[in-house]
Amino acid sequence: LIDKHRLESNLLNDSKIKLFENESHYLRNVLRYKSGQLINIIDGNGHMWDAKIASKSELILLTDFMNPLVYISPPKVTLGIAFVAPKNGTKDILRMCTEIGIDSIQPLSSSFGTKKVCLENNLSRNIAIIKEAVEQSERLWMPKLSNTITFEEFIIKNNKDSSLLIGTTRDSSSQNLHISLKDSHLSNIFIMIGPEGGWSDDELNLAKKNNCKFISFSNNILRTSTAAVAASQLLISWRNLNYLKI
Repeated sequence: LIDKHRLESNLLNDSKIKLFENESHYLRNVLRYKSGQLINIIDGNGHMWDAKIASKSELILLTDFMNPLVYISPPKVTLGIAFVAPKNGTKDILRMCTEIGIDSIQPLSSSFGTKKVCLENNLSRNIAIIKEAVEQSERLWMPKLSNTITFEEFIIKNNKDSSLLIGTTRDSSSQNLHISLKDSHLSNIFIMIGPEGGWSDDELNLAKKNNCKFISFSNNILRTSTAAVAASQLLISWRNLNYLKI
């Protein structure tokens, strides 16, 4: 995975792509690739090209940059996870949700969330985790990781353009996730996963006022990291069944 802008600047004058030291190390010491071996290059925006390892620090693009070997258009319905980062398990959420195929990852802060957890403190590492998961899973689209915002900010920002589903426990009014998804009519769907301490009454009332659907997807009480991964898999399975051409 090499950023589109970096590809464009590298290929401005020739077909060579200069590698960063960590990329060179990964190819040589982890994958044990040698000069002359073929690999695929992706940009995280649906494009893939053939390339060859030219040296320890360079790749040569074998496919015309303007005519990629493969292009996959973005999905018709985008799926997102908005979660309150737990003290432990955030890396698992980023990695597993990316591997499963989620399109947007939105960290939230909330009343009962762990105050000391801030993803921006390890932004470069978190992006690296997502990048590695994209490569490992061989998906062509890299999910968008947004900066942390409050629960209220997220609701106000997305309540008009997205179907917002909020995971709850011990709430008799909650619908099964599959039933809620049948009624979703917008092309962008987010599931909100709360902290280990649950949502506050004010947050639940705000969600109700903004027509968020209260959903459940397990009979058991799940940790935040488990719930985020389980919700992601259910979302992707629903999309695969209903939008087979994605």
